[in-house]
Amino acid sequence: MEKPNSLKDAYGLHWFCRDLRILGNAGLEWNHREFHGRVLGIYCWQNAESSSEGYPANQNLFLLETLAALKSELEQRGSGLLFFEASPSDAFKQLLQKLEGRRLPAAISWNRCYEPSALRDEEAIRELLTARGIVPHSERDQLLIEPHEIFKESNKRQPYQVYTPFRKQWMKAFQTGDVTERVARQKKALRRRASAQADFGLTGPELLTAPFYEASSQRLANAIEKLRARVSITLPSAGHKSALLQVKAFAKSLDAYHEQRDIPSIGGTSRFSAYLNNGSLTIDQVIASYDLGAAEEADSARHKFFGELIWREFYYYILSRFPYVELESFNSRYRSMRWDNREDWFTRWKEGQTGYPIVDAGMRELLETGWMHNRVRMIVASFLCKDLLIDWRWGEKHFLEHLIDGDPALNNGGWQWAASTGCDPQPYFRIFNPELQSQKFDPEGLYIKRFVPELMHLSPKRIHAPDKKERGSRYPLPLVDHAAQKPKALALYKSSGTLAK
Repeated sequence: MEKPNSLKDAYGLHWFCRDLRILGNAGLEWNHREFHGRVLGIYCWQNAESSSEGYPANQNLFLLETLAALKSELEQRGSGLLFFEASPSDAFKQLLQKLEGRRLPAAISWNRCYEPSALRDEEAIRELLTARGIVPHSERDQLLIEPHEIFKESNKRQPYQVYTPFRKQWMKAFQTGDVTERVARQKKALRRRASAQADFGLTGPELLTAPFYEASSQRLANAIEKLRARVSITLPSAGHKSALLQVKAFAKSLDAYHEQRDIPSIGGTSRFSAYLNNGSLTIDQVIASYDLGAAEEADSARHKFFGELIWREFYYYILSRFPYVELESFNSRYRSMRWDNREDWFTRWKEGQTGYPIVDAGMRELLETGWMHNRVRMIVASFLCKDLLIDWRWGEKHFLEHLIDGDPALNNGGWQWAASTGCDPQPYFRIFNPELQSQKFDPEGLYIKRFVPELMHLSPKRIHAPDKKERGSRYPLPLVDHAAQKPKALALYKSSGTLAK
């Protein structure tokens, strides 16, 4: 490619995917350096399912509001964001067609994604651009250490399937100069932002004045308005600035994380997941903000929290190395499971009407807020698979339809962990007792009372498993008997393992 400084009109496009921010955006920074700030953003929103019943309106409205915040930041710096309601292939074909007779971008950058569909999209775009003489360029961003960088020391071709040895190898990579340098760059960028120093400037190409840029802006505004009409929950504030405010707020709770993270009635978790999901925040920015990664004690709050960030990278690693987990069980012995799959029970579970207070509180929290506490996610998932004997994929799909932070890799990993069908899962014979879980993690019943007001009158001693009279006429009796369902679940898993042999 000819040097950009000899082509004063040359410019680049940055294809935003799951990196919806300016600060510390590796692909955008590369483009900025190449073209002296002449960069325009583009986002491709695949909206083909917008009219279907299961369309994730909560997550998509949060996504579009994040895009609106990003667009505003770009425009304040002299650039902008093109918005297409199309697949990446269709969007880029449309754009290149519109640019016929104008100057094409010299290069298009993006930050890599790892889901099978995203990998296919990236390969298609790379081929399209190369055929048109446009330079494709990708960078890492979403993950701190990419899946292809970690293999078993004993066999470089074999990926890890268990978290603990993966973590050990991940930590070795984390301590290398390349990774520590990237974290240091993020720390420097965050300090610059905190001191109100200007981030790098942008100069948008003449496309900002083209009629199709105005039409693109209107498409984004219309899409947001359409989704707002469908969403009844209150969304968190969107965008990178809001993500950094959440980082600052969680700093006050970090040192108590190991003691509070499993208690759903208090704000003991970070609530970063929605921001990490769309890339308005990255884990290296979180690590840089808290100086994580030092030799903390194994039981310390910071060690526990750092481990959760590594779990996130682990589940992306698994999805990338074993893409079939998107559609079926990681463990082949459980792919022939003969689930009961009763539709009426599934409906009661979705509506928070199972008669088990902690389960119903979690499912109602999901419907009312678009979020669910992580401990409760494990409880309701175990209940669906091992008490109601319903396929984990039904629950996985329901979560993605309602969660603001519905991340395919983490959602799949969490559900397969709970169902004992995944990598490094909870053993199938460990079945959560919802009453005991409730007593342990919501001892005063505060979480239950918030989302199951029918039980507001009960004492902490009675609220976890009220009798028929205490339930009154508004709260149902238990859908199933946990003690009776447990041996059925054990038999189901044992028979599936036998069939697989």
